[in-house]
Amino acid sequence: MTPLVVIAGFLGAGKTTLLRTLVKELATEGAIPTVLLNDYKNAKVDAGLFAELDAVVKPISGACVCCDASWEMLEILDAYGHPEQGVVLLETNGTADAEETVALLASDPKLRRYSLPFQVGVIDAKRWQKRFWNNGLERDQAKVARRFFFGHLDEVDAAREAEVRAYFAEKFPATQAATAGELAEEIARMAANAGRGKEREIVFPRKRSPGGRGGTHEEKHHFSALEIALPEKVEREKLLSALRGLPPQILRAKGVVRFQDQPEKLWIFQKIHRSETAQLVPIEGEPKVKSPLAVFVAGSFPPGFPESFFESLGT
Repeated sequence: MTPLVVIAGFLGAGKTTLLRTLVKELATEGAIPTVLLNDYKNAKVDAGLFAELDAVVKPISGACVCCDASWEMLEILDAYGHPEQGVVLLETNGTADAEETVALLASDPKLRRYSLPFQVGVIDAKRWQKRFWNNGLERDQAKVARRFFFGHLDEVDAAREAEVRAYFAEKFPATQAATAGELAEEIARMAANAGRGKEREIVFPRKRSPGGRGGTHEEKHHFSALEIALPEKVEREKLLSALRGLPPQILRAKGVVRFQDQPEKLWIFQKIHRSETAQLVPIEGEPKVKSPLAVFVAGSFPPGFPESFFESLGT
């Protein structure tokens, strides 16, 4: 059976950073990683972060794999060739219902050649339970994890790290925390020990809605996404200033941009709600997205938001 590993966590938890590390280390262990990336509107933006890595990356755009995008995910998994030492790593988007996702992966009859989903819960040590009305969803995402990985530890002091670790030790005593290296070793062992051609029994964790779609995800929360084209070139400082000035409703901004001072290179940018700074990462290798664009995720958008964002870029 091919190990099926789910990387889950709320927006900005650090899932993609962990995933990049796992892909690199799994390759050195002799495993063959395939990455499924699920994100709002345009997952090809995040797929660009893997351009220089030796891995098959399949973006799943538009919605959550626990509900509306589940069919695309299942089609990709069904078509997978199950090579020796193969591993499938699925990064869910930041608002996916982890319980619905795991239940779907565990119960679909087409997935008999995969292991039961092994979920790694990625915990943002800096923003854990500081998400206001999204705190409940963040807690729910951690409930079905097999391992925890603590991200953004370099941005917190020892007292905050101890506080977050103590919470998980008390609430989830049976679920171990692990470093990226420990996770890569464990997943590589799963791949090495997997029996080729074997099939697992299908389990049904709980009653599901007709057709296998998640029945409660949309009732728990509602998020919207907006994609806009950006100018061919922008001033670096104006973009950073525009991202710092985003309205509080915007939970995440990401995109691809070309700067006036370095027009030969494309960059990926990301700004997370309540984060003071934006991340800028140059795209190495062949870009998945070749035209500048921005994607925003929010509970709701203020009136005139696209126009005001363009104004802040000086366009």
